[in-house]
Amino acid sequence: MPSIFVHIGARGGSKGIKNKNLLKINKKPLIGIAIEQAKAASKNCKLAVSSDSMKILNVSKKHGADILIKRSKNLSNSKISKFLVWKNSLTFLEKNYFLGLNDLFLDIDCTSPLKKVSDIQKIIKKFFYLKNKGTSFDGLITITKAKKNPYFNLLEIDKKKFLRVSKKKSKEIVRRQDVPSVYEHVAGIYALKPSFLSKKNSLFSGNILGFEVDPISALDIDSINDYKIIKSLSK
Repeated sequence: MPSIFVHIGARGGSKGIKNKNLLKINKKPLIGIAIEQAKAASKNCKLAVSSDSMKILNVSKKHGADILIKRSKNLSNSKISKFLVWKNSLTFLEKNYFLGLNDLFLDIDCTSPLKKVSDIQKIIKKFFYLKNKGTSFDGLITITKAKKNPYFNLLEIDKKKFLRVSKKKSKEIVRRQDVPSVYEHVAGIYALKPSFLSKKNSLFSGNILGFEVDPISALDIDSINDYKIIKSLSK
């Protein structure tokens, strides 16, 4: 039977908010909320936390993390992609915890604390359903309908400094209702095949499918204002 390896990346430093992953919502740190959500979604998962911060790793252990991965300094600066951290954790889990090609590498993001446990369960179920069906894909990630649309109200400044709509179709679009659907990439849940992670170096270099979530579940903490809004909504 394939195993589910849940991965949570939680860097100690943050340019926007200091110690962001330890901010509290309803008296619980974000890292603790993410761990509890994952454990509630899958009782038999193996849960790993990767961090450069011993404080975060200790808090993670307190909240039920099974595996602690001490991340090196060269994988802990703001210029390192999430994908490279995944690859590093994948290698560690393959070597020390027998993660195999048939297993699921499921990344849960700390900074989207309003995500639903039911969505985590649904994305796990869909991943294995598609895999067993023989569908050609490399992963599933959470998305939500974009608030703005590049065919209608997202603008660019051209060489003459005039505003132009970012994307054009052959026929001019004059009503918002007529625009093609576009989606935002939600930093929430990533269900990925280990074989894809080991061979590639970026998320969209593979065949990635979307799993749509509602706009409230999709909210992400990137600033103090985001934190205040999510803290208020969580009550």
